[in-house]
Amino acid sequence: MKTILNTHSKQLIAKSGLTILLMMAVVVKSYAHPVKIHRDTSISAEIKVQLGDFKSTGIFHFPHSVFRFYRFHNFQPVWIKSGEDPKRTWEGVLLINCVLQFGLCHADYHPQEIDYTRLHTMLEHPEQVNNNEKARCELMITDALITFINHLHYGKLNPYFTAAKIDAGADTGFSAGKTLTLALRKPHLMSSVTNVQPKIKAYAELEEKMRELTQFQQDCDALPDWRVRQMAINLDRMRWMAAVSNETWLQVNIPSFRLIVHEADKNYDFKAIVGSASTPTSQLNSALTDFTTASGLKMSRNSNIPPGINPRGVIYFWFKNPYGISICGRPETNIFKSDNRAWSKGNIKVEKGEQLASLLLAADGHADKIESLRKAINDYAISNFIIEKPIPLKITYITCEVQNSEVVYYNDIYNLDKKLEGALYNTTEYLVGLQIF
Repeated sequence: MKTILNTHSKQLIAKSGLTILLMMAVVVKSYAHPVKIHRDTSISAEIKVQLGDFKSTGIFHFPHSVFRFYRFHNFQPVWIKSGEDPKRTWEGVLLINCVLQFGLCHADYHPQEIDYTRLHTMLEHPEQVNNNEKARCELMITDALITFINHLHYGKLNPYFTAAKIDAGADTGFSAGKTLTLALRKPHLMSSVTNVQPKIKAYAELEEKMRELTQFQQDCDALPDWRVRQMAINLDRMRWMAAVSNETWLQVNIPSFRLIVHEADKNYDFKAIVGSASTPTSQLNSALTDFTTASGLKMSRNSNIPPGINPRGVIYFWFKNPYGISICGRPETNIFKSDNRAWSKGNIKVEKGEQLASLLLAADGHADKIESLRKAINDYAISNFIIEKPIPLKITYITCEVQNSEVVYYNDIYNLDKKLEGALYNTTEYLVGLQIF
């Protein structure tokens, strides 16, 4: 980490050990009341002027979010306030300098603008720095932290929620500016900020492995090794997954050729066949709404396929999507024996369709319908079963994950990793139109 620190910040970083877990243990003064407003009107005036200038120059990553944050705080400084304990400021800056531990790129958080030597002078000898410079540093810290919070929550390269959409005030129930404001009112700024990450076991396990690899890396600006980069792009992909409130949800992970039923205390794993490289299966967030037993008929909701004969036990699982794909449960076992199961035209085939359908009925509170399901299958009947509480479905492209405490890597069957890696580390352009997500 290329910085110049005084005794106070050296002690803070030494205690942190550069790991975010230990940083959260730093004891800071507990605030029982909202943040006090420091009435430095001259800095406030500079903040207003620079907010207007920066919104048009593009120096902010989230200009509207930063403006809303300062409007709420009456355009008063939050970080550069003379005569007050600077621990919150150093906590915030320390978070910015430890983004590598979360699989993020230090260059995205204004490292050239947030200079430690100058920041010490602003906080300890404010009379030596003019208000214009104080306001600029103040705004850079805020934009860096709002950017960090959004990247932790949504991911840097989220194809569903772009930076522009988030900054415009996307109706997701989440606001980085409000999160930062609330964090300032709590005893531990760091834990409040990092708590915005996905609450998914696979994400937590991979992020822990990331910390183990990066906690002692001194140079935040150096390109990390391939293992860190691989984990980083997959942490970002996991952040794209919409928050899951249901205890039960489905995941089809394309590179591992698996469908997983996630339940509160147990997961069920099914082998899957996915699209080939020339006809790839698309990633998406949706919800499974119903399924149909269709042993006597080859069917699709999105095309006029002539009737054909399916073997007994075929089940079609339906969900809304713009790609016209479905999940088809197949009774055959031989088609799932190959290790490379990327050969469909985009649709997904899964083994043990009857077991999967039974799990979904039970999760929906209708285990009593399982017998009707079995009868429909045995009778070669076409019968539709409604899921009254649609079950979230995530079709993902995760190329590494933790299994039995070890990181497992999958083949990048659609060759998406390199371009995503380049975009995450600012070495190539991220083009949604090229279908790299």
